[in-house]
Amino acid sequence: RQRRLWLIDRQAAAIGSEMRADLGDWIKRRLRRGIKEQGSAAQDVLDRCEIPIDELRSQWSHQRHSQLSIRAHAPSRLKKELDTVLALQADLDASDRALQTT
Repeated sequence: RQRRLWLIDRQAAAIGSEMRADLGDWIKRRLRRGIKEQGSAAQDVLDRCEIPIDELRSQWSHQRHSQLSIRAHAPSRLKKELDTVLALQADLDASDRALQTT
């Protein structure tokens, strides 16, 4: 049993080593094929939309800025924090009343 496990482990290591050696070539092939196809498809879309590239870049910049802005996500976060503060204040008021009655 031990020998069989050792043999399987050795075979898996050899296969992994061979695959790792071929990984660079595989990535190059995927990038060459994928980038060319995606690039031509994107260029077709840009040609058909008839909007100047500068305007699209400007819109993209504004979109990134608004999506990454802290203020865009602040309202829900602030509401949760306000609810927490109000709950703590209510607990504090209840504790104050309890202390004053005793």
